[in-house]
Amino acid sequence: MSSFKKILLLLGFLFFIVFVYFGYQFLKLKEVEVGGQSISTASVAASAAEDECRDSVSGKMYDYFVGTNSANIRANAGTNHSIVTVLSQNDLVLKLDEKTVMPDLTHPITRKDVLFTTASATFTLPANMMVQVVDVESDASTMVRIRYEHPELGILEARVPKDVLDLTEEPKLWFKIRTRTGEEGWVSRRLLSTLDAC
Repeated sequence: MSSFKKILLLLGFLFFIVFVYFGYQFLKLKEVEVGGQSISTASVAASAAEDECRDSVSGKMYDYFVGTNSANIRANAGTNHSIVTVLSQNDLVLKLDEKTVMPDLTHPITRKDVLFTTASATFTLPANMMVQVVDVESDASTMVRIRYEHPELGILEARVPKDVLDLTEEPKLWFKIRTRTGEEGWVSRRLLSTLDAC
């Protein structure tokens, strides 16, 4: 092999080494100057993510998230109290307190969607909404008549299977929670899932 070819190969190899070195430097996380200290962007991102996982009032990590499509946050423990706000699925919350409440079987929560039909309209009430029991036909019957007051359509009634409603008589666990926006209220424990890591 001629010396010219050897020099070309050597130059090509050196060029390759330089290219790899600068490529590595380019892909490496850049250092960011914060308050006179040098920290990596990965640390900044981790810190920001951790702040997203902490309650702004107490500094504690959020410990639950909404595991259903939505969750009504109420002024006190129990479905007979007014709704403060409605959270969406995966919203983070911090548990502040808990309370056990006997269910009000005259105002149960729906387990499934309920279709109400009137002469002029139909309306689907989603699961996890409170309705009023108008008539439990009999212990042997699988059906029950319910009522729901719609803000625009007025009072709606439907005859539904009993398993559409949460008619269990066991005590229900409620959590007092604080949302990421700082609102506080009570939510049924069954609507929340444990947050393992934020």
